[in-house]
Amino acid sequence: MQTTKTIPPLTAADAAATVVVGAAALALYLRTLVPYPLPGDSGEFQVLVHQLGAAHTTGYSTYLLLGHLFEQLVPWGDVAWRVNLFSAVMGALAAALVYLAGKLLTGSGPAAVVGALSLSVGFTFWSQAIIAEVYTLNAALLALALAAAVVLAGCSGNLGAPEAVTKQGEEFTTLWKGFLVTAALIGLLVYGLIIYAALRYRRRKGDDPDKVPSQYQYQVPLEVTYTVVPIIIVVFLFAFTVIGENRITRTDPDPDLTVQVVGFQW
Repeated sequence: MQTTKTIPPLTAADAAATVVVGAAALALYLRTLVPYPLPGDSGEFQVLVHQLGAAHTTGYSTYLLLGHLFEQLVPWGDVAWRVNLFSAVMGALAAALVYLAGKLLTGSGPAAVVGALSLSVGFTFWSQAIIAEVYTLNAALLALALAAAVVLAGCSGNLGAPEAVTKQGEEFTTLWKGFLVTAALIGLLVYGLIIYAALRYRRRKGDDPDKVPSQYQYQVPLEVTYTVVPIIIVVFLFAFTVIGENRITRTDPDPDLTVQVVGFQW
């Protein structure tokens, strides 16, 4: 028997927070938006969105269709600026939807805000939200699918896992939590190293502006470490998965109760 947790209805405060998160991301992207035509793929998209053409493989038809509609409806700026603006709006929409999904999953408004804003100000995501590119639209669609999946799954604070009522269910929940903890620890390690490097090696007041930081290459011990450690982690996760699966699917050779099932084709 499985029990399903229902999602509490979103409040007016949740709706307001969703709007505020999206507006904050949009304000950031507008402030840093590239206002001119761009080279490479971005320049291609700026032209083809306006012309409603076909881009290089795979064509990006969804991006071109929605971008063309947006570009035609926005009355301000030139073509290049409007197409760049489309990426900014989609990035802000993705941030708002990530907040919404996070609130539904965790029930925690602050945690959802941190997750959404972390996405918004991430270097890669931010860089793609201020130029003509397809990635923020893709992120918005994925965030929409995530929020919809959470609603349809009917989960709340259990992250989609049903409440365990059997030993097999407890095995599944333990495995699930183990994976989440592992992912969280890896994330903390990676972001911790990034923050440390940014603070430790940043340019300081009084430094020679023409001085180039020391460059290092062929760091074999370091390269071996960051290659081998992820492999070890994956091997351990795979092993725990196999062990858990074997426990869940294990049958008793001498059960207390035997049920004989007879079927026929009708």
